[in-house]
Amino acid sequence: MIRSQAVGMLQAGSSQKFVSLKLGVNIRTVQRWWRLFKNDLTLENKGGRGRKSSISKVAKIVITKSIGKKRQSVRGLSKKLKLKGHSVSQSTVYRYLTKEKGVKSYKRQRQPLITEKNMAARLKFCKERVNWTANDWKNILFTDESPFELNHPPNRKNDCVWARNALDVEPVQMVKFPKKIQVWGMMSHRALSELHFIPVGQTVSAEYYVSEILGRTLMSTMNRKRERGTVVREKC
Repeated sequence: MIRSQAVGMLQAGSSQKFVSLKLGVNIRTVQRWWRLFKNDLTLENKGGRGRKSSISKVAKIVITKSIGKKRQSVRGLSKKLKLKGHSVSQSTVYRYLTKEKGVKSYKRQRQPLITEKNMAARLKFCKERVNWTANDWKNILFTDESPFELNHPPNRKNDCVWARNALDVEPVQMVKFPKKIQVWGMMSHRALSELHFIPVGQTVSAEYYVSEILGRTLMSTMNRKRERGTVVREKC
């Protein structure tokens, strides 16, 4: 405790000015502590002193009820309380939640929506193939397609540039309506396929999928003679 340390240094013969500079405490505070010690009085603060809590009982109830609920930011809670006549700042709400209630703010993790039908289909798929060997899985192809946005802006939180002036930082060129492109790909035990870029405006119909994707991109991969190396396209 800094008060006991100050008194100990004074008892050892240090000057009040030296103790003040050493501990970073105002010299008048050091003098008051020394005076209390010499008069056999406690160095502790008397009960009831200190800044009183600015949160009313109603505000505490509102804040406590927000724990575990969605969309309960400190900014939103502060605004909600002010509308009800309780002037509570965002920092006060934050301190009450973290210090008094011992909770932290977490971002909700995203996960795919799986319906009962999806779960039943996946369970059936697994049960039917639970005894498959590695050779059985060599005959399976995993395919998927995904859209990619061209000229996608970088994440503002991660794309930082250290500079002496904001004018020295090159701006990010933004496109108001960025184009998107659909890409198809496949992987298997044998190889990865080349990416198939679906032309803009092209509908992936059954005919297009069979002739352009399966017939060209996939078959060129499956017809390769060895499991390693580049894909050699066959002439169609």
